[in-house]
Formats: sequence, C-alpha cells, structure tokens
Amino acid sequence: MAKSSTTETPATDDVQTALANAGIPSTAVDPFSGELDVSQLDFDQLVTLLDADALVHIGDLDDTTQVDKEMLIGMPFVITDWMNRPSQGLGPYVVVRATTREGKVVFADGSTGIQDQLNAFAERQGGKPILCPKGLRVSNYMFTNPETNETAPAQTYYLDTSR
Repeated sequence: MAKSSTTETPATDDVQTALANAGIPSTAVDPFSGELDVSQLDFDQLVTLLDADALVHIGDLDDTTQVDKEMLIGMPFVITDWMNRPSQGLGPYVVVRATTREGKVVFADGSTGIQDQLNAFAERQGGKPILCPKGLRVSNYMFTNPETNETAPAQTYYLDTSR
C-alpha cells in the first residue's frame, strides 16, 4: 500500500522532530493513522527514532534475507517484528525480523533465550521495536537428555541489549 506524502499526521511534535532529524521522508508516515512504516527505514534511522522514544508501531517488512543466528553475534540490529510459532514435535519457536546496517533480515530461534526475552519485553512494552546494540550473544553448554541420559553440545542465544 502506498503511503501518502501529506504533512498532516496526528503524531506529536517530538515525533515529527525526531523524524525530521533522522532524515525520514514524510511518506513513511500514514497520514490517517499516524503510524510509521518501518519497512522504509534503514538501521541508523531506526536507532535515531528508538533513542528519541519515537517508535511505537511496527509493520511488515519486505525484502528480508534469512540468516543464521551465528551471523548476528556481536552485530548491531533493531528487532522490528516477531511472531511466536508452534512446532510439530520440537516445541515452539520464534521468527524474528530485524534491520542491520547491511539490510533487513529474518531468523528463527527455538531455544528459550530469545523467545523468553521477547515475550517479557512484549509484556512490558508491547510491540515497540527493540535495539540490540551488541547483536546476539550465545551460551554454549552440554545438555543431558533426561530420558536417555545422553549428553550433547547445545547453544542458547540471547539478545544483547546492553549499550
């Protein structure tokens, strides 16, 4: 859906100032709802708006690249959307859409780390985008299967939101 380029939006003056300072075109804001279409923003624009506490709505992203979580260790990104999904046999997992300096990415995680962090964040702050200045971090450990008593290496990934 094309966005109109009208300057009349119900957004606050602080939000309008943050948008202008981030170099965001007026076409990125829906003139009727005042919602920002984050799919039109790059990493630096998202960070500027997060710092100004101006992002309150997330939207669908097009042109995303599926990546392995390993690539996001230590790489700054902004989470713009996520969805918890059921799984057949392995348990629930989360699909995460994010924007890095290189572009828009999507990744999935079935461990409790990222999924629990996102669920806790959603309870506290709703669907607001999340800045991860240090990307992901990983915890490597040995897992013991309680049914077979066999051990194997395992990993749990976490969002690193520290600055």
